[in-house]
Amino acid sequence: MFFSAVAITNAQYSNTTLNGPWLLYKNPLSPYNDGLMYIIFDGNGSITDWGGFGTYSGNYSVSATGVISGNLIWTGGSFQLAGQLNSQNSGILSDYVLSRIANPGALSGTITGSLNSACGSASVSLTVDNQGKVTSATGLIQPVSGRIYADLGVYFGHIKTGELKTENGHWNEFSMMGYYSNNTLNGKIRLDAGPNDCISSQTQLVKTGVTNSITANSNFYEFTFVPNPANEIVSINFNAKPNEVMEISIFNLSGSMVKSEMLKQNQWQINIEDLSNGIYLLSIRSKNKTVNKKLIIQR
Repeated sequence: MFFSAVAITNAQYSNTTLNGPWLLYKNPLSPYNDGLMYIIFDGNGSITDWGGFGTYSGNYSVSATGVISGNLIWTGGSFQLAGQLNSQNSGILSDYVLSRIANPGALSGTITGSLNSACGSASVSLTVDNQGKVTSATGLIQPVSGRIYADLGVYFGHIKTGELKTENGHWNEFSMMGYYSNNTLNGKIRLDAGPNDCISSQTQLVKTGVTNSITANSNFYEFTFVPNPANEIVSINFNAKPNEVMEISIFNLSGSMVKSEMLKQNQWQINIEDLSNGIYLLSIRSKNKTVNKKLIIQR
C-alpha cells in the first residue's frame, strides 16, 4: 500500500543546517555560465572556503525560519550574503540556488588527464579524498591544494599551486568545470590570467579508483517508481533507515527545481498534475547521497 506524501512543516533551522560543502549555481544549471561554484560552511557560523579566485572567509547565521545572513570576505573586499532555506538541503543565497552537495566524495580517487588552454597545457594527476579535497598532485608545481565536487550531473573545482603568478597567468590558480558521468569529466578550465582567464576549449579527465566510504555506507541505494511515463500520480518505493528524513525533488531539463518535499516514509505518492508534459529528473536525497532517475510526464 502506498501512502500520500506528507511534507514537514514548521521546520526548524540553525547554523548547523549549513554544514560542509554546498553547490551554488544560477538557473539554468550550466557549468559554463560563470555562475557555478561551491561554498564551505563549518556549521558554527563561519565560511571557510569559496570556489573562486583569491582567498575567502566569512561568517553567516541561520534563523529558525531559515533566513540566511552573513558576509563573505576575500582578498579584494567583501559583500553581504542574504538568502532563505526552503528545506534542509536547498535554498536561495543572494542570486544563486543553494544546494547541499549530497556526496562530497563523489570524485574521490585519482583524476588524470591533460589540461589545455591558451596559456599552456599540463598533464596532471589529482588525488581526491572522500571530502572532495585534493590531497596530492603531479604535473603541477607544489604545493597543490584545492577541492573538486560533482553533483546534479556537473562538476566544479578550484585548484591553487606553488607557481608564481606572472603577467601571462599560467597555473598559479585555476578553476575546473563541466559535466560528469560514468567517471568521465568533460569540461573546461579557467586560469587566473587577466580579463580572458585563458579559458580552454574542451578538456576530458578520467576518474579511477574507489576510495569513497560515504557511498558504501549511505542510507539508501536505490528506488523504484511507477508509472513512467506518468500523467497524474507517481508512486515511489525505496529502502531507508527508520525515521530517516529524506528529500524528494523534481527538476526540469533547465536545472530548475519544480517540486520538493521532505519525507520520512519509504512509500508514498506524489501528485504531478501541475507539471507540464516533458522529461524531468526525479531525485531522492539523504545527507550523504543522491539517487536520480529520469521521469517522463505524458498525457
